Amino acid sequence: MANTDLLQTYLQLHLANDAAAVYNLPSVLSSLSSQTLESSLHLTKWSNRVNALVHSKDPGARWAGIILALHTSMLSRSVLLSSGMGWVSTVLPMLSKSESPIVWKSSIRLIAYIFSTTTGLVEFQRQVVAPNVPKFSSALMSLAERQTDEELKILCLEVLSIIVSLYPTLHRPLASALSTFSLNFLNGSPTSTPFAIIESASKLHACLQATGGKVGGAALWRKSADETIAFCSAAVNALRTTYAAESQHSRSNTDPLVSVPLNLDRLRCGVELLCSLLRATVSRPVSVPIKSLVNLCVELTKVTEKGMLPADVDPTIRAIEASATSCIRELGCRLTGCLSRCVQRKLAPHLTRILTVITYQLEQENTSNQRLPFIKLIPTLFGSCFPPSDPFIAGRLVKVILPSIAGILSGKVSGEDPAASVDVGGKKGKKRARGYEGDEIFKVGRDVLCESALEGDMVLAALDALPYLLRVPNIPAYLQSLSSRLLLSLLVALPKLPALAISQSPSLKEEILRRVKRTCLEFAIGSSAVLCKSLPLVVDAITDDKGAYIFTSQETSCNTQIIDLMLHPRVPPVLRPLPSLDTVALTRAEESTDERMARENLGLCSMSDGMDVGTGMGDPDGSTSTSETQQHMQTLPDIPNKAVPPAVFPAAPVESAVPLAQPALFSPEPMPTATKAVAASTMVMESPIKQKQVAQPSGSSFSNRIQNQTAQATPPSSQVQDVQSRPSRPSDTVQMVVDDEEDDDIEIPTLNMESDTESETE
Repeated sequence: MANTDLLQTYLQLHLANDAAAVYNLPSVLSSLSSQTLESSLHLTKWSNRVNALVHSKDPGARWAGIILALHTSMLSRSVLLSSGMGWVSTVLPMLSKSESPIVWKSSIRLIAYIFSTTTGLVEFQRQVVAPNVPKFSSALMSLAERQTDEELKILCLEVLSIIVSLYPTLHRPLASALSTFSLNFLNGSPTSTPFAIIESASKLHACLQATGGKVGGAALWRKSADETIAFCSAAVNALRTTYAAESQHSRSNTDPLVSVPLNLDRLRCGVELLCSLLRATVSRPVSVPIKSLVNLCVELTKVTEKGMLPADVDPTIRAIEASATSCIRELGCRLTGCLSRCVQRKLAPHLTRILTVITYQLEQENTSNQRLPFIKLIPTLFGSCFPPSDPFIAGRLVKVILPSIAGILSGKVSGEDPAASVDVGGKKGKKRARGYEGDEIFKVGRDVLCESALEGDMVLAALDALPYLLRVPNIPAYLQSLSSRLLLSLLVALPKLPALAISQSPSLKEEILRRVKRTCLEFAIGSSAVLCKSLPLVVDAITDDKGAYIFTSQETSCNTQIIDLMLHPRVPPVLRPLPSLDTVALTRAEESTDERMARENLGLCSMSDGMDVGTGMGDPDGSTSTSETQQHMQTLPDIPNKAVPPAVFPAAPVESAVPLAQPALFSPEPMPTATKAVAASTMVMESPIKQKQVAQPSGSSFSNRIQNQTAQATPPSSQVQDVQSRPSRPSDTVQMVVDDEEDDDIEIPTLNMESDTESETE
């Protein structure tokens, strides 16, 4: 059917009467286009039919007519200019009448579209927009106050914020009424105001500064900011009445079950309003009260549940106020991040104070839900401001976020051991439990490294924050070395683990691996020489699984800089020398005392620890017992919030920052997927397994091969030197040793050739 006949078909069949118009509205809207309207000879009849539906007495027909008018205005500019005045004069009075909510919503959208798309038409503005904009705003305020529909209120608030920003001069007489109207939604409620309403009301109140003009707008903005800061401070004081000093303690006659939720909701509204004010567009520079905002941020983030309880305070009130502590800290982190993005480097004088509070809160024994906002705040602060002059704070932050990353290297047993014994009673005693093929499909409670979405968010947030902390100048060298070793371990181990062994979300593994590659690649950009040695890591980091180059808004610039540095190593000239050995040190001999203590506090162990115990390197006579070894392993603290064995850690020398994989001397027995170890040329890794001992095959390690040669080439032990072999590992570990010709730490036993000669002579 030709386009010229399509409107005629709609008019004759689909829109023949009011009931047909309501029923056929979806099909008409789906096939209506701008070409259909512009090339049709029945455009005038179409406009008349839409006007007839708008003036209909049937609410359904009026709704269909308003929807058709809105879509016709979007598709045809000529119809908008010719019929816009009539539609506004007809639809605007409906906002003051008793109509159904869907008619009100469609009317608001139609009028808002007409007013917002005709700003460049001077004559249309003079005849249609200017006389009706104040009426439209007054009708929206009245409608939002009278109705209880949440979606309708949100629509009225959002449309008002758009119209006020477009026509600030026309709203100058309504500025006081609009301010009171918006603040009524931000006064808080004991039943918690919906966040969508808080956000919409905050946007409306933040744009009211435009009604003051270019000169008075800055003063209105500063006045709103000061009043909101005072409002938030009053709400915080009302939430911490039992934590105040005895001289400042004041009793309140209100019920704490009402006052605490009310003031907490007021604080939420005030923080959102401050964030909207900081994000608002202003015509001229404004004076931001940075010191007052920083004081409020510190006051919100430093609150704790602990504190001295006055004698005249009811413990029940203290418990109710303590329950709001986590929400107060979360709001403080939100306000601090918004302030940092707004003022950026002007926050540098106050950065140390804020970081001290964040470090203190992260060092406390809080839950993951309470720690997550502080960890997410670290990239915002360090990314928009100069690093702190004192590296001690950054070092403390590195120590508190490393356990969240180290938890990925911990091993877990997936499900129960199928070989476990069960007691069936009787004379036969216990029988061996039998495992059947395919049983893993029906195991719904399988253990994973990140059991909840919150743990996955903690790992991602820690990986995002770690690069910013390591960029701080003069950070302790042992923390840089420890962080790089941990990330290199993840870089080697993660690709070999299935996604479902890490989390129930299949995408979490890719997100973690992408962040690990990006951070390791940043370590490799010490100079062009080091970066060229890291070519496999570079290619893997900037390409996807199919080999295609990754173009993302966040990483395109970083990837381009890496490629430019590799293609043009002298443009710009490389000013930094090669990284020193202590920055890429992975050997046991180069591990300092501070680094070893920090690693043990994280619950991480390396193969060097087991070698020292097994070969007697830590004892002059080499008589360290197995019980002492087990006691040493038990004294290592577990990963926070995880009752798992110590994690794996690399302890082999490297020549570059990128490990290259080599084949292992042997493969261990099959292990659960979540605890498989990964071998690399620079790694010696072990995976702890609960209550399960795996014997090493004969000749599997370097020392065992020497022992076999000794046993074959020597006569009885009385005629040869005593060759001490390495004791077996503890019963809860299985080790994988990688051939490394550069390992000089193990002493190779020698044979007494004179004794062999005498034996042969005899």
